[in-house]
Amino acid sequence: MEDLFDTQNSVKTVPNPADEFIQLEISLLFSKENTFLNVFDLEGRKLQSRTIGDVNDTLFVLDTRELTPGIYILEIIQDEKQIFTDKFIVQH
Repeated sequence: MEDLFDTQNSVKTVPNPADEFIQLEISLLFSKENTFLNVFDLEGRKLQSRTIGDVNDTLFVLDTRELTPGIYILEIIQDEKQIFTDKFIVQH
């Protein structure tokens, strides 16, 4: 049986590579209050953590000006479960 929750969630990250910001277009099947965004470097260190809040078809902007050029991992957690992960590049 197909898990509808996983197939209905969508996150677009633009632009990639990013300079000053990365924009996340977040569309989740179910709206939850406990939604968080984390940014990690490739060594697994958590560099940023943000509360997104009650998300459903939301636009979220992440400031990347303080990140050094390189590759980063973006993670979205909802109700203590990872629902999305992706890599993005920062170039200044």
